[in-house]
Amino acid sequence: MRAINTNIFSHGFRATRMAALLAFLTHSRSAIFQHFSPRILDFNDKGRSLLRSKIHKITLMLAFRQAYVIFVFSKEVLEYFLKRNLPKDKIIQIPIGFLPDTAKRPQRKMSKTDEFKIVVVSRLNLEKNLIFALEVLSELRKIDGSISVSFYGNGPELSKLLNYRKVSKLEDIVDFKGFEDNLSSVYPSFDLLLHTSRTEGFCQVIVEALASGLKVFSSYVGVVQDLRSLDTPNLEVFDLTADAFTVASQLHNFICQPILKNPQLDTILNRFSFENMKLGIDSSIEIMRSEKIDEDL
Repeated sequence: MRAINTNIFSHGFRATRMAALLAFLTHSRSAIFQHFSPRILDFNDKGRSLLRSKIHKITLMLAFRQAYVIFVFSKEVLEYFLKRNLPKDKIIQIPIGFLPDTAKRPQRKMSKTDEFKIVVVSRLNLEKNLIFALEVLSELRKIDGSISVSFYGNGPELSKLLNYRKVSKLEDIVDFKGFEDNLSSVYPSFDLLLHTSRTEGFCQVIVEALASGLKVFSSYVGVVQDLRSLDTPNLEVFDLTADAFTVASQLHNFICQPILKNPQLDTILNRFSFENMKLGIDSSIEIMRSEKIDEDL
């Protein structure tokens, strides 16, 4: 977090509250980059006392209301703020800065006897709903056993996920790979990205997977809402209120469909590139993009 030409830019919940306080004390303007969905507070606050949770949410909402501008990256977060009566003219939806050329890779070619390879790329957190992902995979295996699944990511839910994998006897088809920094080298080995999160600020892995030639099967969160409205090919959305068997059946039907080669896909994905980033604020943001900024997340 750093003050630049009277603008204090912040990213992260703790930094947002600090920026609001500094802006008040120094008569500056607070500009918030809201990468995370504020809805994750509904999940992450479960470990806090009721009073602490309320204070956490109230102070954060005050910081949002005090901000000069809030940059959001998806329709989901935009609607979150509008439903809480924040002025529409202070909320700007911008691309997250996706670089399409870095994600394009040739699609993996399957043989008729090859297993269908599914990848999950996610922080292993409660709001990512990954126990449900394993429930769906358990049901999918009963329908079609020729699948393998790899999870990439770390997080506090890992032990629970490993235990559920063991109890559900999924160890022969589900593998936890840990954190991977170079995902562009991972995607070509898979056929489909599975995403089960309850909420997202954006979810760049969905755009990356589509650009890499994968199908994407996802909950209706983050950038999926934007992509769905653009009739994006090779994207299937499931209902988070449905049970695991229903979702597994839908996933199996989607797996059986051929992947579509749509020349409009690049045009759609380019909407989220750096080239289309228009911030509507003074050029000091260019300094922030070109310099290393220390952020307190």
